[in-house]
Amino acid sequence: MAELSCPPPPMVAESHEDTQEEVEQTDTECKEKEVDGNKGHGADAGTRQREKAALVIQTAWRQHRQSDIVMLQSTLRGHVFRESQLKVLTRDTQDKVLHSSVKYVKEQEYSAKMSQYI
Repeated sequence: MAELSCPPPPMVAESHEDTQEEVEQTDTECKEKEVDGNKGHGADAGTRQREKAALVIQTAWRQHRQSDIVMLQSTLRGHVFRESQLKVLTRDTQDKVLHSSVKYVKEQEYSAKMSQYI
């Protein structure tokens, strides 16, 4: 199997476009190194064909993995956003209940004071 001296793409991408460019650049560099390596070593046709197939498989796997990472990140972001929205909704509901009960208590106190004067 062909060994590539190229580093793997980053596991967590800040943005899909930046990471895609890095993957494409890495793939291009790996292909260039592979072609240069084959010319210098005089490898037989079978070895070159296997190395080329391995490179194609590795490239396809990187692209597949990258798209899965992007999908997972998107899903997690959506989940975290929904969780935060539920917390905000719960807090707002509790604040409204607290505000209305405080308002009710103040109205009762005011009514009690006013009834003393009547």
